[in-house]
This record gives sequence, C-alpha cells and structure tokens, in this order.
Amino acid sequence: MKKIIASVVSVFIVILLVPDFGTCQDEKKVVQKAIKEAIAKHVAAHKRQDAVGAAAAAYTDDAWIIGEGGQEFKGRSELEATYAQTYKFGVVVKEFEYTTEELTVRDDIAVQIFRYQMTTVYQGQEKIRKYKAMAIWQRQQDGSWKIHRVIFISAKASE
Repeated sequence: MKKIIASVVSVFIVILLVPDFGTCQDEKKVVQKAIKEAIAKHVAAHKRQDAVGAAAAAYTDDAWIIGEGGQEFKGRSELEATYAQTYKFGVVVKEFEYTTEELTVRDDIAVQIFRYQMTTVYQGQEKIRKYKAMAIWQRQQDGSWKIHRVIFISAKASE
C-alpha cells in the first residue's frame, strides 16, 4: 500500500513541479469550469441516488480512488457497485461543498487539490464529513473532463 501511495504522490509532485509554460489562463478557466460542471452533475446524481448514471460517469473507465485507511476502488464498474450498495443501505447525500485550492493543467491532464465537506443522512441522522483531496482529471476525446485518480483523507485526521 505504501508503494502505491508513494507512486501516486511521485506523479503528483512531478506534475506540480514542472512549470506551467503551455497553459494559458484562459485554458485554465475553461478547465475549471468543466470540472465544476462535472462535480455538479456528480453530486446531483448522488442526491437522486443514480449510481449507474451520472455518479460513476464522472470517472474514467479505469479510475482509481484511494480513500481513508487505504481503501481502494478500481474502475467505474466497481464504483457503480459501491455507490449502489451505499444507497441500498439507505445513505443519502444531502449536501456537498468543495473549494479548489490549486489547479494545475498540463495538456490533457489537470491536477486539482481541494477540500470538501459532505453531509449525509443515514437512519434519520445527519453526519458531516470533511476531507482533503488530490485528483487527477483527464480530458476525454469528446473534450469533457473525468476523474482519473483521487486520493482523499479526513481533514480532521490531517490537522
């Protein structure tokens, strides 16, 4: 697990340290807007519990998500199944807010560092969770942007 995280972090570091010579501010704004729209669709799908639709559609076919405790999800189909199981248990996403702290764009790859807060409801009880995350977005052939890799940790655990 440590090797996996070290490899992913190494990729992030290389992308972030290479000067942004080829990306103009206009292109960065276009990418920011596309990411914002993709996240809005993703959240809306969670709120209506549409796992197979837009919730998992925000990810590439071979997406890889690493979460708290090293929990991993590989591929859109695994995410669909995980989301469907979560909804089956009765977990509902009520609110989702995020703030991008940094966005670096290199050709067809964008690296986003962000914080998010998610309010869920389970058995009538609301729970607010706060996270820090880093995502690699990948431009698709149709020009849209999808999440390719994500690592997230609890903001409480990291503070």
